Amino acid sequence: MKIPAKISKAARELIAMYGEHLAYLGEHEGSAVYQFKFPDGVHVGFPVLYLLKDDKVTELNGPESFDILDLFNEDAE
Repeated sequence: MKIPAKISKAARELIAMYGEHLAYLGEHEGSAVYQFKFPDGVHVGFPVLYLLKDDKVTELNGPESFDILDLFNEDAE
């Protein structure tokens, strides 16, 4: 799946540091959810998610990002 330009723009600082590591996870409450997947060996705090809804991007990089990731992990089980 092609990553929308708005998501790449929102993640531009991380992309500049680590490269293009965005992945589409799925839909959640009407938002398309994307995750910046840090390369192996890079240790960070919270996962970074981008939600795209109605052409607006919301970045999550705090404890709430785990709640959304858990929803997608449950689907995979």
